[in-house]
Amino acid sequence: MALENIYKRDGDAGLIESVSALAEIGITHYIRCSAQGLSNLVDMFGGIEVNLKEYVDDVSVGDVYIGQGRSTIKGYEALTLLKSTNFSGGNTTVSDNQRQVCIGLLKATLYKPNVIILCILSRQTHIDSQN
Repeated sequence: MALENIYKRDGDAGLIESVSALAEIGITHYIRCSAQGLSNLVDMFGGIEVNLKEYVDDVSVGDVYIGQGRSTIKGYEALTLLKSTNFSGGNTTVSDNQRQVCIGLLKATLYKPNVIILCILSRQTHIDSQN
């Protein structure tokens, strides 16, 4: 079952249990954010770097075009990238793109850790942490 469906059915607890079992690690803390929160976070970093195997041009999720290859994308572009599904590589490309956003966020966090601290201190309404 897809993680999105598990979350819809079982909420945070079910999602944590499933990811923990899938990754074979215990999860004691997590952070979640809304789409707007993710967009804000990407923008707080000044964008994130991605390296795409295919260009993004999915009119069903927006009018954003992102070229193939390496680029720095803004928050609204990250949301379009995450929602886009019309790729010749199908679900493999969708998964690769999701991974690119995660890697981009992780790298941005390493290079600019103060952004996360500012985000927490400003009590962003779209970002929530649980323990």
